Amino acid sequence: MSLKNVFRICIALLVAVSFCTLTTFCRAEESQIIKLWPGKMPGPAAKVDGAERDLTKLEDKLIAGRPIIKLGHVSTPQMQVYLPDKAKANGGAVLICPGGGFSILAWDLEGTEVAEWLNSLGFAAVVVKYRVPTGYLGNELNEPGNAPLKTVGPVMDAQRAMSITRLHAADWGIDPQRIGIMGFSAGGETAGLAAILRDQRLYSKIDAADDQSCAPNFALLIYPGGFYDKETGGLKPYLKVTKDTPPMFFAMAQDDQVNCLNCTALFTALTKEKVPAEIHLFTRGGHGYGLRATLTPVTHWPNRAAKWLRDMGYASSQASLASAGTPSEGNPADHLPRNVMQITTFGERPEFSHNGQRVFFLSKQYGDVMEYTIRSGKIRCLTQHFKHHGFNRVMVLSNGDYLLTGPDETFDATCKDARLKARHLAKMFVLDRSLTKPPTPLGFVAAEGPAVSRTQLKIAWTHHFKGESRQTAISAGDLVYENGIPKLVNTRLVLTTKDFPNGQRPKMIETQNFVGPDDKQITVSAYLIENGHNTEGYLFDLETRKLTNFTNTPDDYEEVEGIFPDGQSTLVERNHSVGKPWPMVDAWRVWFDGSLEPKRLTRFLDFPGYKSSNYAVSDDGRLMAFQLGISGDEAGVGYGVFLMEVAP
Repeated sequence: MSLKNVFRICIALLVAVSFCTLTTFCRAEESQIIKLWPGKMPGPAAKVDGAERDLTKLEDKLIAGRPIIKLGHVSTPQMQVYLPDKAKANGGAVLICPGGGFSILAWDLEGTEVAEWLNSLGFAAVVVKYRVPTGYLGNELNEPGNAPLKTVGPVMDAQRAMSITRLHAADWGIDPQRIGIMGFSAGGETAGLAAILRDQRLYSKIDAADDQSCAPNFALLIYPGGFYDKETGGLKPYLKVTKDTPPMFFAMAQDDQVNCLNCTALFTALTKEKVPAEIHLFTRGGHGYGLRATLTPVTHWPNRAAKWLRDMGYASSQASLASAGTPSEGNPADHLPRNVMQITTFGERPEFSHNGQRVFFLSKQYGDVMEYTIRSGKIRCLTQHFKHHGFNRVMVLSNGDYLLTGPDETFDATCKDARLKARHLAKMFVLDRSLTKPPTPLGFVAAEGPAVSRTQLKIAWTHHFKGESRQTAISAGDLVYENGIPKLVNTRLVLTTKDFPNGQRPKMIETQNFVGPDDKQITVSAYLIENGHNTEGYLFDLETRKLTNFTNTPDDYEEVEGIFPDGQSTLVERNHSVGKPWPMVDAWRVWFDGSLEPKRLTRFLDFPGYKSSNYAVSDDGRLMAFQLGISGDEAGVGYGVFLMEVAP
């Protein structure tokens, strides 16, 4: 048997498995299939040849290494309903119109896979199996002059599905004012038309379902066609955008053969009418990728769409972290407020670049250093060009180089004592920002993470005295470069636990941040004060050696993490600590002078077993990065990085 035939058999098996998944997905997700029309459907019929079936061929192009289901000859329009887990449900819903050039439906790529993604965000999802093929009807307009004939049947099906969804809103736990529509390619044209037409139904009322509005509350159009008029260079004249047209989200690549001007023309019309809209155009990416992520940035559009849905309020939930609540079920990552976005599903200990456009983090405890670019959503590894034993911190120096901490020898990661040694006796390194050579060891040991000035080449770090089991001292030093090689000089001991006043003496301390704008002070966390369970936050003046307790909450755990650039306030990991020295925590903002009451920023503790931790603030003070933690893990272990827009 030839290699080519073997490959074709493998593809055939993949197609079979994919179709099997299609037929069983309904049972696994407890979806419901509803026939759209009770009798003869209105409008032009699809030009079918035989029964509805998958038209995928062995030689068809793979998308992200996988085949797709090309559903053809659809003569009986249906809607397939996927409801999210009750713990995740946010009350919103989205109808999905798969693409396929009005010839087929890309059923899994732009249908069921999208439903699964929307369910993960808490939305109910309705995949519209609209009639195809209808392309034979062409682009001539219908009698009212508001839709091309090839789109009339599909738009009717979408409008009917919208009305039926609203009819069942109460039964399905849906807010009838938060039902949107989403489409890809030809499905994007269908969805866009349905949104623009709003309640201009293309068919006469059939039954009570049509008493419900068929107007979407919002629309997401992904690489759509059909809107750009080549003759005028603008929107096609039959598309009447008004101030009542619903908000829209667009994503497309500039090199898409369908032409990204379909997005820009409609976006411009919406802007002229002051209708909220957001557009994401990427340099390359082509057409027809659905949600299947690759290294091409355009395939990460779902991150932007999820954030837009939250920002616009369509993902509002009773379990939202925006306000205090009783303990909730599920994962807090599935119930984020509008100002929070999850950017990775792995990693820990985030840190911002100076321009706030990139987030650095560790892939895992004693892992690689990663970089996330906010604009593109692209993630890359910064430490794959040299051998190492893993890192437990990454920080950005004032010149853009990276300060890393981690072990300099192999250790048994399965042994708790070995892991603790790697964390508390970590070596410090400087990694050149060019990423062309291994990092330079500084020759000093740090327990936990150093404090790094964002404006000057100086650091402070916590360490042990010889023979002691806890970190009880903080030293400081300056970084200089001799022939391009970094070196730590002017090192000096600046603080020990013995410098704390009687009655406030901790068992151990840890430096956290330099305090801007002059960086003459550092923040310090003091643990297990006077053998008690509380942890306090202190300011320490490096020149006057003055110690100031700015938290002063004997019954609370308050570990300093992240500082605002104006030097007026900081973030702390906070919770009550009576009877428990290391409680689960959430983020609070605390002002050094006490002029404002502490402000709680996250509510991951509302979800039993979860916490938010390890905060960092961007240099402009607008963004906070943090991680998701789980009860029972070692300190610092994270399960994904999040960004929060912080109010002034």
